Amino acid sequence: MGLIQGSDGNLWGMGNGWIISSGPVFKISTAGKESLVYAFKGGTDGLNPFTNLTQGSDGNYYGTTEGSGGSQVGTIFKLTPKGVETVLYNFPSPPTMGAYPRLPLTQGPDGLLYSAASDCGGGGCGQAGLFDITTKGVYTNLYLYPLGQSNSLQPFAPLLLSTNGTFYSTTEQGGSGSAGSFYSVSTKYSPFISLVNVSSGREGSQVGVLGQGFSSSSVVKFGGVAATKVTLSGTTFLTATVPAGALTGSVTVTTGTTTLTSNLTFKVKPTVKTFSPPSGTVGTLVMITGTGLMQATKVTFNGTSATFTVSSDTQITATVPTGATTGKIAVTTKGGAASSSTSFTVN
Repeated sequence: MGLIQGSDGNLWGMGNGWIISSGPVFKISTAGKESLVYAFKGGTDGLNPFTNLTQGSDGNYYGTTEGSGGSQVGTIFKLTPKGVETVLYNFPSPPTMGAYPRLPLTQGPDGLLYSAASDCGGGGCGQAGLFDITTKGVYTNLYLYPLGQSNSLQPFAPLLLSTNGTFYSTTEQGGSGSAGSFYSVSTKYSPFISLVNVSSGREGSQVGVLGQGFSSSSVVKFGGVAATKVTLSGTTFLTATVPAGALTGSVTVTTGTTTLTSNLTFKVKPTVKTFSPPSGTVGTLVMITGTGLMQATKVTFNGTSATFTVSSDTQITATVPTGATTGKIAVTTKGGAASSSTSFTVN
């Protein structure tokens, strides 16, 4: 099935299990190293996943299987990055709330997961339905497709959440010509902005932003810090450069009196460029320079934690801790971690 790239950099996917076992969840590095994360047992945990995973804002992976779950008509599950599976929902049998989910889940700005349970799979059929489910497993049926009606049949494409707050998708069949339909699903969501294929970056990197109502007067902020370089490409897309002093947090675009906020947090990655002096004893004050250091939460000398003071976005002063050994200096912030290219020598 389809691959997604996880926050760990690996490519995550599933096999449908018709050939081997009941279906695996695997991850593979971009260098080609594969690991089995979880193997479905074919019972209440699910059987035959038939789509790709979705990584939620909590870091866990969410997906569906089109079979088993005790009812034989499908499950919705959560999987931790370490491979611990939790079944969130088993579709009932007979299928009165949708059946045979074969589509990926789409997460809304509030964390709710949305999808459609297509009507046929695994040799059986049931009524198709649109639904949402919380990450704790609270399931809500949003819409059941009328059986035998021409307005919809077989939703075989995932839901796309537009930045106007509305979902859009297609059906494979149905419609006035019995050749498919294009539909929308209204939600409670207000318009927002979406970052294009990026969730983190260093100061100076470029970030694409999708939304609406943009103009030459639009102001883009990263964690409340305004970008000094913004390139407008029409009213729905712009590119902004992550400014010096940017903070990990929401990205906002303000145009006139309207402010749109990103649906995901943007993480500002730190860098460690230099440190001085290059060596010293325990208790020595060391000045560390870099970028994205304002939200530092930890400084280590070859793995040993040190006390430190953040002077600015580009400077930290740390004290060589007791037990420190010769090695690299690392800084951890809300946006990530970075280490020096050379080692600090403990005398």
